[in-house]
Amino acid sequence: MVDWQTLGLGAGASDVAYLIGTSIADADVRAREEVRLVRFYVDELRALGADADADEVWREYRLYAFAGVIMAIIASMNVERTERGDEMFAVMFERPARQALHLDSLALI
Repeated sequence: MVDWQTLGLGAGASDVAYLIGTSIADADVRAREEVRLVRFYVDELRALGADADADEVWREYRLYAFAGVIMAIIASMNVERTERGDEMFAVMFERPARQALHLDSLALI
């Protein structure tokens, strides 16, 4: 499946950070698994012939943890408010916000 709704150029680690940050409901599970998942991403890039620097991908992953926070804010401002939608956007904001705090992403700005 390809989601063309938010097509754009950017660091691949931003997609990884967004996926992990918004998809794993339990913050402890996310924190426990994210190093392994990002490493898997790097290994797959290398297997495909990309010259992926693991340290740089990890730095970008930490930095782009904010992507989910930003998307939650922007998306919530462009739709009609409903109780169900408000709950969804709250979760959509909370998960990557916790991720960014855990990763000390602010230190990279």
